[in-house]
Amino acid sequence: MPRFYYRREIKRGILKHSSIADIGKMVRNAVLLVDHKFGVEDYICILTAAVSPGRNYWTVRVHDAGPGTLYLGGVKITPDGIPDFMPAALERDSLYEGSSFEQAWAKRVVKEIKLRKPIVAFDSQNRACMVFVGRPDDPTYNEDCAAFHSAMEEAGRGAGLTGHVAPHRRGHFPAVNVGIVHENSTEKPINLDNKDRAPVIEKLLLRPDFQRLESFTSASFAAFDPLLFGYYEAHLSCLFSKRPELKYILPPISAYSQQRRSTSAPMCGPSFTGYDAPVRCCSL
Repeated sequence: MPRFYYRREIKRGILKHSSIADIGKMVRNAVLLVDHKFGVEDYICILTAAVSPGRNYWTVRVHDAGPGTLYLGGVKITPDGIPDFMPAALERDSLYEGSSFEQAWAKRVVKEIKLRKPIVAFDSQNRACMVFVGRPDDPTYNEDCAAFHSAMEEAGRGAGLTGHVAPHRRGHFPAVNVGIVHENSTEKPINLDNKDRAPVIEKLLLRPDFQRLESFTSASFAAFDPLLFGYYEAHLSCLFSKRPELKYILPPISAYSQQRRSTSAPMCGPSFTGYDAPVRCCSL
């Protein structure tokens, strides 16, 4: 079972609302795409450098997890999660070639990235149809869930939204769609207009706790279905570049994971509860 670590110093390059567990999912997914090149079944990864304004990739150092824990090489990961492995023998002026894990990192503080094991659901034809991604192993993530839940309930009451006056087809609770839409009644994609509710929704979307939840969701999307994520990225980027009047739900919120969905629906009523965390937000 591969193990993942990070250098404490790289937290300086991570935005406040992104947890190390969010980034760990991206790293793990990227490394799994190239680990057939390592030549070993079990390995240790250390995230040593983060994307920054002057650096357009993440750096991961890989060691054999077997006897000797020798350095195998480095993986560069683009902000879109695309990895490139460079064997130790091909690295110029390598600081780690021939070193064991202990020799390379004994004088530097490295901490393990604890990732919860996701659960993949399969249909009758053995096709993956759903992933329960879990949540970061970080108590502050649960605190952000609870805080955003309270904010949505307060927003719902302030806007007069209750299950009685604003039922939604998803259930006996109100839900307000935000983002862009293109349907039978429109000639081109447009921004959804929530009229007098728009200020309330905008305030919710600007909350750091909501942005953190969206960041984790997007990172999970990229980790478990990188092809579909890439499809969304390519087509939405093209759409937004050709129609600058359209708006993302959020601006890019981290160096490695941008919010790629076109629509979100905060559910603000008292009759809907989520599994294991009372956050009422559905993103499509």
